[in-house]
Amino acid sequence: LGAWSAQAPVLRNAAISPVLLHTSASVEATHNMHIAGIALCMLALLYGFWHAIRRLLDYTRTKPIRLLHKSVRAPEGIPALISEVDGQLAARDPLASQSGLIFLPSWVLNVKRPGFSLMSASDVAWICPYTIKKKLYGVITTSTREEIHLFDRNGQTQTIATTTDKMLDLLKEIYYWAPWAVVGADPAMEARFGKKKGWFKKHPPKADLLKTIDDRRAQIMAARAEHVRQQATQAPQQPAPGATLAG
Repeated sequence: LGAWSAQAPVLRNAAISPVLLHTSASVEATHNMHIAGIALCMLALLYGFWHAIRRLLDYTRTKPIRLLHKSVRAPEGIPALISEVDGQLAARDPLASQSGLIFLPSWVLNVKRPGFSLMSASDVAWICPYTIKKKLYGVITTSTREEIHLFDRNGQTQTIATTTDKMLDLLKEIYYWAPWAVVGADPAMEARFGKKKGWFKKHPPKADLLKTIDDRRAQIMAARAEHVRQQATQAPQQPAPGATLAG
């Protein structure tokens, strides 16, 4: 201790090596990278928070509404489409279910918790039944269920659970709802719209399939409009108030 105490003043006055006064380049670079990473994470969190607030304040920024811009009915105007959905919902039985899959005259609405999805009948491209088998170890079938999948032109899918004895009747009802869509198993539609994509198989391009569906829808809508026009012209005209048969 005595020897150490005697040398202490000398050590306190000794010069410190320049190496100890500066961090190495690698340490400084790592430190800067950590700061940049933290700053980027903070910016991402702030952007996500800001985006969520905007969606809460403006419902048109939610995904189901944004997808309406890709609908074939988008030229009618998004407010007009939303008003149509609201009107069809208001016309439903008040005691009907307000959640799950809801079929409207020209829309299908899937209400979940939280959120919802919306699909126009005009956008439906393919209606296909599927038999879903759950297998143990990929060999032994433990359960089987029947489903009908609706695929629209924008990549959305709606799934309807059913049974074998109700499958055909339900397919007919959905076909009447969207008669321009392809119904049933179809290799080309499976390759372009279904679960088993086949982009490299020799099938018509997706654009060609959609054009065929669009042409069919245009013909059906024109026939419907003509039918309505004929009914309006054939309807018996009511006499004006105060008029007599003698004129």
